[in-house]
Amino acid sequence: MRLSWGLLALAVALPACGGDDQNRMTLHTPGSATGHPLTSFPFANPTPEASPTPDATPKPDGGPVTNEERAVIRGWSDQLRHGHVAAASRYFTIPSAVSNTGVDALLSTRADVKKFNSTFPCGAKLMKVRRAVHHFVIGTFTLTELPGKKCDGTGQLAEVAFLIHRHHIQQWLRAPDPEPEPTPTPTPVEPGST
Repeated sequence: MRLSWGLLALAVALPACGGDDQNRMTLHTPGSATGHPLTSFPFANPTPEASPTPDATPKPDGGPVTNEERAVIRGWSDQLRHGHVAAASRYFTIPSAVSNTGVDALLSTRADVKKFNSTFPCGAKLMKVRRAVHHFVIGTFTLTELPGKKCDGTGQLAEVAFLIHRHHIQQWLRAPDPEPEPTPTPTPVEPGST
């Protein structure tokens, strides 16, 4: 009987030692902040959620891309492509969040927005738009020369995710470069079959 009480006391005491913290064995730096919303791009390889019929990617929310969203994105890229940095900067809200090749920033003044827009070495011509998750719109651009700058990627494709709010760009997030369109393999024609 004494052994049974001892085992029962041990069974109660052992779980109490670790508490119910599921992450107690996780390594982390004390006092560090993690999970900044701009540190990862949520559109590149989304993890599908379990469902009775799983989808390969999450469904976009927000409906089709609106004419207003398309006009804001096209207006920004057209102004920038023609070297009108101040006009391109007026398409952004204050503040606005940007993320470009691992550099995340909150642009809190008009000067910050202008400085961000003046850093591009290439212009961009909008080719197409599509809806993404979290109400973002992804714009696919062809890179072009920019007045007074040297663009090493002329003709290449680039993608940016935009969150448009009240006719302005509230978030600008550089997306991974799109895969080039596959070149169709020509079908061999047998002699005499034409």
